[in-house]
Amino acid sequence: MRTFSPKTLAEIRDSYRRAADPDEQVYVLAGLYFCNVEDIQRALGLPVRKPWEKHSSVRTVQIPTHHVWTKTQDKRLAMLYKQGLNIGEIADKIGNRRKDVQDRLYVLRKMGVIQARPRCDCAAQGMAVELENLCDALRELIAVLRVLSEKGGGNA
Repeated sequence: MRTFSPKTLAEIRDSYRRAADPDEQVYVLAGLYFCNVEDIQRALGLPVRKPWEKHSSVRTVQIPTHHVWTKTQDKRLAMLYKQGLNIGEIADKIGNRRKDVQDRLYVLRKMGVIQARPRCDCAAQGMAVELENLCDALRELIAVLRVLSEKGGGNA
């Protein structure tokens, strides 16, 4: 156990009082005065506790994780969404978290700024591709029939 001179003790207490994060300041002071955290806690009259012990007196600070959106960002988000980009691609382009983009898209849908994309299951999507292929084949057949009718029409 280390003892501090009255001058050093006054400096430690003053530094602790002015700290933005007192719990963290204990560790800073221990490093500054080359001693254990417990020595600083005793010098300050704090309960001696180990870093791994859980205490109800420890304060936790909630950092807001949501993003505040501007009108310009909302317009860009809506434009990218309407272009068909998925949430991950939009988040990469805008530089936000996927969760922020997803939450804001929900808000924009509720506000009526954008419409929800129709959900399409794999079977329906596969049928749409088959239908498109069938249409392409039908167009080719019509083109061939036109060419044949033009040739046949000139011989008659």
